[in-house]
Amino acid sequence: MDELSYLDYLLFSFFSTSEPRKAMTVFHIISGKRTASILYQAEIYRLSAYFSLFNKLKKEHYQHSLKKGIALKILKKEEKGIYEFKGQKY
Repeated sequence: MDELSYLDYLLFSFFSTSEPRKAMTVFHIISGKRTASILYQAEIYRLSAYFSLFNKLKKEHYQHSLKKGIALKILKKEEKGIYEFKGQKY
C-alpha cells in the first residue's frame, strides 16, 4: 500500500464524522462540476469554499485515495458510494 500524501489527508477532510457523504458528489464539488445539484450540495456540505479547488484531479487518483483511506480505516464505506470520515468529532 502506498504511503498517504498531503493530498490524501486533504481529500479525507472533505468527509464528515457526523454525516455520510457521497464520494462522487464530493469529487464533483472539488473538481468544479457546475450543475445546480452539485452547487446545492456544496452549500449543504459546507464545501463551497473548496469548489473547483482541484479542477485537474483525475477520478482514478481520487478513487485510489478513497481505497487507501478505507484500507487504513480512515474512511468508512456506509453503503454504495457513501463514505464517512472515522476521525474524532470536534
